Amino acid sequence: MLSTGIFPDRLKHAEVKPIFKNGDKSDVSNYRPISLLPAFSKVLEKVIYVRMYQYLVNNSILINEQFGFRPQDINHGSSL
Repeated sequence: MLSTGIFPDRLKHAEVKPIFKNGDKSDVSNYRPISLLPAFSKVLEKVIYVRMYQYLVNNSILINEQFGFRPQDINHGSSL
C-alpha cells in the first residue's frame, strides 16, 4: 500500500453514527455525525503520519513557526 500509493476501497468505508449534542432529541440538527473507521485504517493512518512527519523533520521542511499539532521539543512550545 505504501509503495503503490493506493489505499484499498474497503478501508475507505466508515459507519456514520449520529451523536446527540443537546436540546430537543427530536430535532435532527441537534445531532452530529461521527464516522467509525476500520481499526486497520487508523493504524495505517498513524504509520503514514509517522513516516511523513519524520521525512519533514529530517529534511528541515517545517519552520519553527509551524508548530501546531507538533510534538513538544526545544524549538517550539506546542505539544500533541
